[in-house]
Amino acid sequence: MAFWRTRLLMAVGNTLVASIPNRWEIHDPAKDVKQFTGRITLVQPVHDGLYVGTDKELVFLSGTTFDGLQFVRSIPGPVLLGSGIAVGADR
Repeated sequence: MAFWRTRLLMAVGNTLVASIPNRWEIHDPAKDVKQFTGRITLVQPVHDGLYVGTDKELVFLSGTTFDGLQFVRSIPGPVLLGSGIAVGADR
């Protein structure tokens, strides 16, 4: 879980769910859900978006509203749980 712009973000498998702003117990399944290619291992909010790490890649989503986040770049390779570091399979 992480907090970002008055929302609670929660990773469930390969799905990132965001609460309604300032209502951490409620979400709108029509627009407050994002799917990723692998199991989420990191959610790191930053000023202009979110870094999301999975067991397949590290993704940067740019924007200031959850439903308006745009995929910007991906670094291939699994991300260690909670670290934000993409590593090769040999490590």
